[in-house]
Amino acid sequence: MKKEKFYVVWSGVTPGIYSSWTDCQLQTKGSEGAKFKSFDTREEAEKAFASSPYHYIGRGGSPTRSAARKPQDADAPLPAAVVANSLAVDAACSGNPGAMEYRGVHVGSRQQVFHFG
Repeated sequence: MKKEKFYVVWSGVTPGIYSSWTDCQLQTKGSEGAKFKSFDTREEAEKAFASSPYHYIGRGGSPTRSAARKPQDADAPLPAAVVANSLAVDAACSGNPGAMEYRGVHVGSRQQVFHFG
């Protein structure tokens, strides 16, 4: 019997957790910049969906080969071109119109300053 997998779609037509490869493909195929990855358990998928896709996939957006990829070291020094005393802000909308989510992180301390959604 085929082992059940769960597919997290962070960026695609409709972000979410899907229980079949076909459903995952429907959300990602043809969607520029789609970010997705499979997981062995729903618990792992839920944890991944609640965090950044870059903890699990490469920066280019394609899934990494290693299922055990670890998040980047939070204590790693920032590249010289990064202004430490700045805010990194990201926002997303689920549909148009749809639910909005955004957050801001102080780059130097890597602490979340604000979050909505």
